[in-house]
Amino acid sequence: MVIAIIGTLSGMVLVAMTGVREKARDIIRKQHLDAIQAALELYYQEYEHYPPEGQTYDTSIGAGNSLPNPPQGSWSSGSDLQDLVTTGIIKTVPIDPINNATYYYYYEPDAINQNGCKVNSCRWVLRCRLEATGAYYYLKSAEQ
Repeated sequence: MVIAIIGTLSGMVLVAMTGVREKARDIIRKQHLDAIQAALELYYQEYEHYPPEGQTYDTSIGAGNSLPNPPQGSWSSGSDLQDLVTTGIIKTVPIDPINNATYYYYYEPDAINQNGCKVNSCRWVLRCRLEATGAYYYLKSAEQ
């Protein structure tokens, strides 16, 4: 009887912990994108422009005109965000805690007329999907 009660309680704790883990990963995602945003702004202050666009968009699972299949494990070495590393602004470009075809970071340089941007009002957009809600978290550059 005692074993059954302990098993039931531990099962309930594991179910409750799942939501906590999702929320914790979402907090990490937001912190990562905030760090990338801060690095992009530091880059802009230093060079008076954002890293030049080398690709149409970049993701933390690889780069190209469409999502790589199968997903890679990190940003492409040709990612526009690698300029933040080569200039010493950040040590590495963060990746999503799960970093798969569903949960990854997305960076769009020169994002004109995309994600609510008006012509010449956005220079980049960062995005990730949150686990707890399934909604996207967006950051975009200030108007320059």
